Amino acid sequence: METHTLARYISESTLQEYSFVTECPSYIAAASMYLALRMKKLGPWVSVEGERGVGGGVLLCWHCCYLMLQ
Repeated sequence: METHTLARYISESTLQEYSFVTECPSYIAAASMYLALRMKKLGPWVSVEGERGVGGGVLLCWHCCYLMLQ
């Protein structure tokens, strides 16, 4: 539950930044969860995008992470 709360805090903090207006909400959510997992040291990110056939989503998620860390 703590990780979920941290991820929500991270994603809600993006609401105050104009640079996130153009970002897809699902990528912000994924990047927030990734950062929360990394901050809590709970394990690696497991990508399932290859199974769904979605291309480029990982790069966009990393872009959101980069913006959040600035």
